[in-house]
Amino acid sequence: MEPVVSHQPNAVYLNDLKNGQGALVTDALLAALPIAACLFNTKLGPLSVILVFGSVVLMAWLRVEKLPTALARSWPILLIPAFAFASMIWSVAPAATARYGLLFTITVASGVLMATTLDRRALLVGVMLAYAGFLFSGILIGETKRDGTSGEVAFIGVAASKNMAGSSGAIGVLLALACMSLAKQIRSLGLLVLAGVLLPVALYSLYKALSAGALIGGGAAVLCIMMWLTSQRLPRQARASILIVISVFVVAALATVEFWLPLMFELLITGSGKDAGLTGRVELWRKADQLIEQRPVLGLGFAAFWVPGNFDAEALWREFLIFNKTGFNFHNTAKEILVSLGWVGFGLFVTIVSVSLGTLIWRSMIRPDPSRIFFCAWMVYWILRTYFESMGMAQIYAETILTYAALTLGFARDDLPLTDLERAQIKAQKF
Repeated sequence: MEPVVSHQPNAVYLNDLKNGQGALVTDALLAALPIAACLFNTKLGPLSVILVFGSVVLMAWLRVEKLPTALARSWPILLIPAFAFASMIWSVAPAATARYGLLFTITVASGVLMATTLDRRALLVGVMLAYAGFLFSGILIGETKRDGTSGEVAFIGVAASKNMAGSSGAIGVLLALACMSLAKQIRSLGLLVLAGVLLPVALYSLYKALSAGALIGGGAAVLCIMMWLTSQRLPRQARASILIVISVFVVAALATVEFWLPLMFELLITGSGKDAGLTGRVELWRKADQLIEQRPVLGLGFAAFWVPGNFDAEALWREFLIFNKTGFNFHNTAKEILVSLGWVGFGLFVTIVSVSLGTLIWRSMIRPDPSRIFFCAWMVYWILRTYFESMGMAQIYAETILTYAALTLGFARDDLPLTDLERAQIKAQKF
């Protein structure tokens, strides 16, 4: 019996979106949509939430056949937003926790589905397109901003702050390098040209934003991604050696962060007029420590501190001139999580991140490709910033999506076709 094929135009179009070259284009657009929606949040407002949620629905609908496997492989990652949302039970501000916990869940779901239902190559290209649009827009219609405390003039582009502009520049550099490697593999001149144009634009944004954190973390991550990309053609033993070197570097950097980080900050901000105390973070950390002592086990509840009407939060907003009362945090990942979710939530977070990251790095060593290498470098950048930034817990935020996409990618199915190099290596092993 001959198979029944629908001749309706919409059925043919949907089939094109799910198979072949059309699927790769669709995957790239599905990856670009939520990232771009978050990056342009200051311009889009509430529409950003709708677009991120819509991208989650679209990914689930167009890749519905992959959902069972995706959930089976990514459930440990989903424990983090589940615990954050459940903290409304003991939260001091349950309505705020429920609201922000839901937004956080949507953000994490976007990253998880990107890593488990989309082609890795298309995922990398889609993320690059979103950041390229954001950084190019910053050059064309962006602006500079004078710091109210130090008086320095920093480039912010179309970002909400100089830190976001600098961080986006650092990520843009990593994406450009990874996409250049991918373009060489798939022989795409267009991708190579776009990545080549993105690189100087991203470097400009990184440098002119005057963000010390982005410069420190971005510089280290760029060195790591260059080592990883270069090692793709090396034997597995050589790749393992590079992995060990990078791992020792990251662990040593984290273990000694309290010694070298203040010195690096002081070096980078010399002459800017800022204080040497990590630009005001010490006072924030002191307040966070007080809150942790009050409720150490389960914390105050997810996003329950930074709520209008909370006297302590209001005082910090006034002191740091945060008049819109949004987007502020304790500028330290551990303290932020401990305040919100206590030692139980922090232990859950660290365990899941450690296992997921270890799995991603191991699989990247076994079978490296530009997509995995980018996300490994992104996590190096992420780890080095955890001491002086709140990472991985922001809602409707591009970097949060990237974080959970990276953590999930270690568990995702490896269904990419073999490259020419891999075929040659397999053929050589047979003889």
